[in-house]
Amino acid sequence: MPDTTNGATGATLAALQKQYFFLDRNFSKLFAACATDAQRDALRVDYVQARDNFLKARTEAFAEDDPMVADLRGQIGDAQSQIEKSAKKLADVSKTLDLITKAVNLGSRLVTLGAV
Repeated sequence: MPDTTNGATGATLAALQKQYFFLDRNFSKLFAACATDAQRDALRVDYVQARDNFLKARTEAFAEDDPMVADLRGQIGDAQSQIEKSAKKLADVSKTLDLITKAVNLGSRLVTLGAV
């Protein structure tokens, strides 16, 4: 039987929380680095989606040992590391925004799996 952990305490929630909190702490810096309205709009959309993913995950239960959940959680962790490295320099804001979008989309997929 899968280990069904309440989202409020599981590794999956922690990954989504880290993603959202990073965006929340760095939103102003990222927003200021955006060169176009389209980039600013994309950042806003990703920020709201990351927040919604985190809030929904707080009420979900995840089968933490499910291979799909573990794989997506790992992909989110890898993407988060790339985002953090890219955001330190912000040499290429487009690349950073693309990484954020990818990571947030992975988070959305993960939350979709949450209903056990």
